[in-house]
Amino acid sequence: MSRSFLRWLLVVAVLLALPLIKPLLRGPGMTITRRLSAGTVTVDTTITTDRASGGLPDSAEAAARSDSAWGRIIADGADTWIDDVIAEGDSLLHRWPVDGTRLVRLWLADGRDVPNWDAGFPAAVEDGFDAWTPARLPVRFLFVADSSASDVVVRFVHQLQAPAVGLTNARAMNDTIVAGTISIATSRSDASPLAMHDIRRTAMHEAGHLLGLTHTSDSTSIMAPLSRANEPTPRDLATAALLYRLPFGSVRAGGRRPPLEPPPTVTPVRGDSTPATSSP
Repeated sequence: MSRSFLRWLLVVAVLLALPLIKPLLRGPGMTITRRLSAGTVTVDTTITTDRASGGLPDSAEAAARSDSAWGRIIADGADTWIDDVIAEGDSLLHRWPVDGTRLVRLWLADGRDVPNWDAGFPAAVEDGFDAWTPARLPVRFLFVADSSASDVVVRFVHQLQAPAVGLTNARAMNDTIVAGTISIATSRSDASPLAMHDIRRTAMHEAGHLLGLTHTSDSTSIMAPLSRANEPTPRDLATAALLYRLPFGSVRAGGRRPPLEPPPTVTPVRGDSTPATSSP
């Protein structure tokens, strides 16, 4: 038997053994696997948490990885408002787990019994979520017909506490988003109906929160507390892309990045703007 044939057999054996070896290389921790199905599409998502750190990879090694990533991003000259995300999250970034492309499944509840609801609102919501597609994130939104197969429930409600017309509650396991609920109002606080473009704009804003973005002091952004934007801006898309490029865990130098100044308070203004707030 020739040496080249033996080497070929060794390579084949290693490739076949990789699925068994890979979990052992993750180090101490527990793995949570969720199987999600919708129609003929099935996705496996695996989340690994570290028992030693309570699920927060805030070790010196993680911090070094973060600093290295930040150095590369700064060198790229990316124009983003990631500092606002870090400041509001106290340096802990919240994102969906990704391994390849992550499908976040949303179920949109029937809103026909909600006052001021319009039959075109569901399409406006889906279009609002699709507006983040140009960011080319490793996360994709998929609306499903079965609520039991969803990660996120989206509901229409008559009104929310003024001045909000949208509310996102993203449930996270430490720094990893695992589920969520979104409420989109059909009426303003004075009970006047919201227009189709208001619903789409609100959906865009709440989709940004669902991705892990916070509010920003950039008044031109769709993620401003009172936004007049009709699409995510290039800075919005770049910020979302950067959020998913950085390592998981805290982004603090030497394990503790110096705190950033909080973004200035945005004063509510009147006009053609859609206020939208969220709770992390």
